[in-house]
Amino acid sequence: MSSEPTASSTALAGAADSAVPFTRQRGAAAAPPQQGSTVHQPVADTLDPSPLQTTGAAVGSTSWPDMQAADEPIPSPGASYEPAPAEVVPVAEDASEPEPTVTRPDNISDLPPREPTAAILMKATTMRHHSGQPQAQFLEKLTHLHLADRGFTTLAPAFRHCPRLKVLYLDRNHIQELSGLRPCCEALHLQGNDVWELGSWTQNLSSLTTLELSENRLSILSGLRKSRHLEDLNLRGQRCDKPLKLHAPTLRVFSMSLKSLNISRNRMTDIEVAPVASLRNLERLDMSGNMLADMTATGSVLQALPRLARLSLQENPVCWMRKYRDMVVVSAGQCLVELDGKAVQPNERPFLLELHQRRRHRNSSEPPRRGNRSPAGETPVASYQSETPVRSVSLGRVPPPPKEQAPPGVPCLGRNRSRSSSVEPALRHYRKRNSANAKLPPLPPRIAA
Repeated sequence: MSSEPTASSTALAGAADSAVPFTRQRGAAAAPPQQGSTVHQPVADTLDPSPLQTTGAAVGSTSWPDMQAADEPIPSPGASYEPAPAEVVPVAEDASEPEPTVTRPDNISDLPPREPTAAILMKATTMRHHSGQPQAQFLEKLTHLHLADRGFTTLAPAFRHCPRLKVLYLDRNHIQELSGLRPCCEALHLQGNDVWELGSWTQNLSSLTTLELSENRLSILSGLRKSRHLEDLNLRGQRCDKPLKLHAPTLRVFSMSLKSLNISRNRMTDIEVAPVASLRNLERLDMSGNMLADMTATGSVLQALPRLARLSLQENPVCWMRKYRDMVVVSAGQCLVELDGKAVQPNERPFLLELHQRRRHRNSSEPPRRGNRSPAGETPVASYQSETPVRSVSLGRVPPPPKEQAPPGVPCLGRNRSRSSSVEPALRHYRKRNSANAKLPPLPPRIAA
């Protein structure tokens, strides 16, 4: 750390007259405080001035409180210090890049328009209508509407009569767009509809936090340029003849707020999934039922998500790879607690990391060299004895020396073979069967003296 700078005599005299402690600003020259001003000691000087890395590996190794402390601004000497908010300011939207062009699918049928009436809106809520209360006044107070399975194609009258709508349940209708939706809307449940584009009616949803768009007809995720507080996004099973694409500028809008993303069953490849790496605070990710086949590309995406806790990769080609679970657990961060519906033990990732390092160190070491010549002054021996044995990679043991090969036509009488091995099989069987009843030969007769 750098030492404290020495103040000049003029600065010390001014500080003694005003009885204010000397302060400094990091990266700027020290200045004497003004008379009558209150000076606060900057707290940011005690923080670690190390720069914050923005790569995927560095973010994965940096704890979340350290990242927040590194982004904290440095106050000026004459201003009061206020700590920075806990959440990081999201990246500003890229206004220079236009919205992608989306074509209307041919298989969407043009149905006759059907919209809810005021009487239907009165019954589509849990609030009670008091006697004597005007109908218009009651509809203005509505914030939640339950209009599932009604066959509606538009909700323009509902937005005119109910300007304070925050939560809409519009499951299994025939809605293609929601033009006229107010910015105060917080949750949209549109699963099972015919929504095929988002750029024309989602640009002003600044308060949106939940967006359910499963089983629609989207081919690309766009729009949502002001939805900086979006936390839950469900895009499961789009009924489109093309793989779902993710517009990178759209994901950058809510990259610091999104916590749950479901993009399962959309025939997405590793290229379409790559923009997910920008979602820094993602905690739940479902990519099952796609066409992910490259573990290297999938691992690079997982390394860029340091707060990922639940992950699903079922029904992908990468699941058929050998040791698939071990590679995913090592690539993901320390916050991973569930993979494909199975819990990840606390000591599973440290064990796999240590095992991976040992294997990498063992594979990188060079095997010992073999030599055919004996040192000077020693008697040469057989070639297989002078060779340095190579350590086995799998078992870590020294293999035995090779056996001597006898010339053709010569019986092998090596020291490693038993005596019975050189005898004919029939005679060896006879000896084995009659060895218990073997009798000594009779003694020769005595010769009389």
